[in-house]
Amino acid sequence: MDAYRAEVSCVHRLRHEIVTLRHLVSSQQQTISTLTASCEQLQRDKSLIGLLCLFYTLHFVPADHWLSAVSFTCSWLAVDS
Repeated sequence: MDAYRAEVSCVHRLRHEIVTLRHLVSSQQQTISTLTASCEQLQRDKSLIGLLCLFYTLHFVPADHWLSAVSFTCSWLAVDS
């Protein structure tokens, strides 16, 4: 009888551990989804800022300074951070 109780106790602990691990995995998946969405939004924001910088350069920087200004803007956009 003691062996049966020990086995039931072990199975109960294992089931509890499985429930705990499933909850942890679910929580981690939510965190990953949130971080992925934030990263995508930051990439869109970076692209928009780059376009605004390019627009500013083309409209407000004297023509003889365009090449260096556009090169700087494009190099800034290419950086992966």
